[in-house]
Amino acid sequence: EQSIESMNVGVALWDADDELIGCNAAYRAFYPEIAEHLVPGRTYRELMTHYHAVAPPEVVDGRSLADFVSSGERRRRSGSEVSEVVRHHHGRWLLMTDCRTANGSIVCFRSDVTEQKVIEHELTKRRKLIDDLADLTYDWFWRQDADGRFVEFSLAMSHHVKWPQEALIGKRREDIAGFEADPNHYAEYRTRITQRQPFNWFTYRANRGDGETMWIAVTGKPIFDEKGEFQGYYGAGRDVTERENMVVALRRSEERFRALTMLASEWYWETDPEMRVTSVRGD
Repeated sequence: EQSIESMNVGVALWDADDELIGCNAAYRAFYPEIAEHLVPGRTYRELMTHYHAVAPPEVVDGRSLADFVSSGERRRRSGSEVSEVVRHHHGRWLLMTDCRTANGSIVCFRSDVTEQKVIEHELTKRRKLIDDLADLTYDWFWRQDADGRFVEFSLAMSHHVKWPQEALIGKRREDIAGFEADPNHYAEYRTRITQRQPFNWFTYRANRGDGETMWIAVTGKPIFDEKGEFQGYYGAGRDVTERENMVVALRRSEERFRALTMLASEWYWETDPEMRVTSVRGD
């Protein structure tokens, strides 16, 4: 009995008739609302009836007294050892394990697993982010907080952008040196951010860490917590410098060609892919 009392885990012993034999202080601490009733001889049904009347709303979860009591009784009768994680008061989570012995008595264990639950929730969220990003073509991924500041990058970012992660963490996208974007495209991007909507491949120019200019295309989705509150954005980025430089070179080449034709004294012509004349100009 002394060893049980010294345990940090809540322990309670029940006889074959579901009457309490005894419990330690840790067990009573999990149920402060009925601690004074946790005395030998009280039945499980009696104690749960008391608890239903005073338990926090998140524990009762809208259940009637009959449903509240029967759910616990089903767990205790369902096998030799049954564990269940349930919501406890003050946002805590409780692991409940009930073990039935050969003579019909029950040993109950109660432990706070809130930290493990938080970690599990965070891992689930991260898994979802990774799964969503798997559908995207990207060179690296990023995450921003609700204020639009970068809080996380994949390791590949530094390879492409030539900036160490710590140089960009805490900055907004527009804070990157040399940031420049098409005004119309930027206005559309900002509208989607303001409305907490996904955006697809917004392209902008910025300086790499080595001073060279590069073009970056990013796509992103908003993040909301379980209460629906906005938490920021996550998404993917890719280096499109080669593509954009090619577009710029073609545009300049076309402009030079047209400038030369305006200066030429001879006439010129253009054809479509089927070799049909589409334009004739000159004297």
